[in-house]
Amino acid sequence: MAEHSDLPDFFTSKEYAVENLEMLRKAILSCLNAGLTGPEDSFYNQCLSLMDDARIVENWDEMEDLVTRAKLLESDISTWLAIYGQTTISLVWPQKS
Repeated sequence: MAEHSDLPDFFTSKEYAVENLEMLRKAILSCLNAGLTGPEDSFYNQCLSLMDDARIVENWDEMEDLVTRAKLLESDISTWLAIYGQTTISLVWPQKS
């Protein structure tokens, strides 16, 4: 029974992770439109891959792995933007309660 009480939190967290990744994807596109150059193709592809993964994770262990990879991507994007004097907002990622 305890597992079932965690299900809504897990599924809500999946959607939250997808939303965060969508924000990263839009940030990358915005930077491209502003003329910033660098490893944006790699970042964009990683973001799309993580979005696909976020939609299919089935448990908290997989979610925690995804969040770790997403945080690394977010950090890489922040570093890239800092080169151009841009800043980002730190995203709050889902975690198991």
